[in-house]
Formats: sequence, structure tokens, C-alpha cells
Amino acid sequence: MEVPWVQKLTTKARRHEDVTMKKICRSQEFKILRAFASSCLHPDLSGRRSVTQAWFSFSLLFSFMVMGCDETLPPRNEPAKFLKASVHVQPNSIVNVLIDSNIVNAPEVIRGSSGSLEISLKSFYNEVLEEKPFVKGKIDVWLTTQPSIRTSVEFTEANVDYPYIEPGGYLTLVPGDSVSMSKQWHHKADVGRGFWNYVQLRGRVDGSGRFYFESAPVRFTAVATMQAFENVPAEKSEPYEFELIYYIYVLYPP
Repeated sequence: MEVPWVQKLTTKARRHEDVTMKKICRSQEFKILRAFASSCLHPDLSGRRSVTQAWFSFSLLFSFMVMGCDETLPPRNEPAKFLKASVHVQPNSIVNVLIDSNIVNAPEVIRGSSGSLEISLKSFYNEVLEEKPFVKGKIDVWLTTQPSIRTSVEFTEANVDYPYIEPGGYLTLVPGDSVSMSKQWHHKADVGRGFWNYVQLRGRVDGSGRFYFESAPVRFTAVATMQAFENVPAEKSEPYEFELIYYIYVLYPP
């Protein structure tokens, strides 16, 4: 039995199957062959038996094709789920943070893409999925040892990295393909404090002589929720654990 929201999701393969069968059954050539097969199954007894016997195998096989036009296919057993969500952190676990102390309440600036979050939804359905996109997602992130220290990161279609979706176009996923989004995030808990403030910091000097603070490794747990098509419910990922180290550079007054 098909799940209701699976019925609403258009698949290229199914459309092609239905259209091809209708074209065959409605063609003039098919009607001629059908009439010919019928005459072979009901031969003129005054004719030679050898002619009827020679075409009997053909007409019997063709009759099964004719039955395919008159009968509907058995119901398809669709899987309850055919999309899987996952979350990852881009390589290089060192996140550079810039704080300008010359400006009161200046926001921390995250430099580069290191430590950014990636969310994806993979299709393991055996047909091509195609429909108007409805791509959105959310990642809930918290300190593994202190789950109450947490935040969430929202994703929209503007964050899609793959595949390219034309404005007003369709989202197409072949079997085994994924739609993925990535985003650099604020690295702060909901209370407004940077996650580096929950671990030990120690002073360092880099190769150019600049002073910075290096955090102890910060251990996170993340769970992603992502949706790709409007008529298909969002999928939730398994918990994913990762570590980040923060380098905090502070600009002081001259």
C-alpha cells in the first residue's frame, strides 16, 4: 500500500512508464496486430491447420501484451521512508574568531569557512524523484557535556550547494543522489556567549608575532532536520559529535 504523501511525489520513471504504455496501446499498428492475433486464435477451419499452428505461439504471446492494455498494474509497495538526513562539519577543526575591543558590543567575527556546518538529504529510492523544491533545514547544536548550553542554525534554499536549482524550476534527485546545504554559523549559545567561553583558554603567539587565545577542544553534539519536497515530511538525522578549537584574536586600542 502506498503512503499518501508518496502518491503526491511525481517520479520521472513512473510518468515515462504510463505514457509509453498508453502510446503503444493507442497506436494504429498495435490495433492491426491485435486484430491479426485475434484471427489467429479463431482460424477458418477450411484453411490449412499448418498456418494456424505456425502462428499460434505468436498470437498467444501477443495476447498477453493485449491483456496489459486492458488491465491495471498491481499496486506498488512503496517504502515508508526513502530519504536520509545527515550532518557534518567541514574539515579543519580550528575556527578563527576576531573581536574588536575598540567598538563597544562589537560582534565576534568568524573568519573563513572552517567549522561551518553541512546538512544533506540523500535519496535511496529506486526511481528519479522530481518535484518543486521546498528546501529548508535546521541543526540543533549543544555542548555534549552540557546539553542545556545550546543553539540552533537555520538553513534555507539560499544555502543549497548541490544540486543547482533554477529559479522556479524543479529539484531532481537520481537514486543515491543528495541535496546539500552548508553555512558558517555564529558559534554562540542561545544566551549570547561564545562556546569558547565554556572551556579553558590560554595565550599563544602565532608565527607573525600576533597574540591570541587558544581554546581547549570544545565537544559538540548536533542533530539535523531537513526537508526537500513540500509533500514529503522532513527527516531527522542521527546525533553527530564533533570537536572545534577556537583561536580568538582581540584587537586592542593602539
